[in-house]
Amino acid sequence: MFVVKIKSSTGLVSQRRYLDKKLALGVMFGLRSANQQAWLEYEPTDEEIREAHDRALLADFVRWVSEKELSQYAAERDSVIGEYMKERY
Repeated sequence: MFVVKIKSSTGLVSQRRYLDKKLALGVMFGLRSANQQAWLEYEPTDEEIREAHDRALLADFVRWVSEKELSQYAAERDSVIGEYMKERY
């Protein structure tokens, strides 16, 4: 969601929310041409926040599984090296 923030001559900041970026930019530039202070900010929607959270959880899970596999591989490797050393020396 795109938020056009407008600063009045008294210093009060108001905001208008738009789903369309082009519309928000048009409003912002229109206000600027009328000598008002305006700027554009982006606020993620609730759905985008949920998707980002889900991606972060999935990444954490994949990282956890990888660490488990690496630790299991390291244990197996150490066991094989230990057996090799017993046989050879």
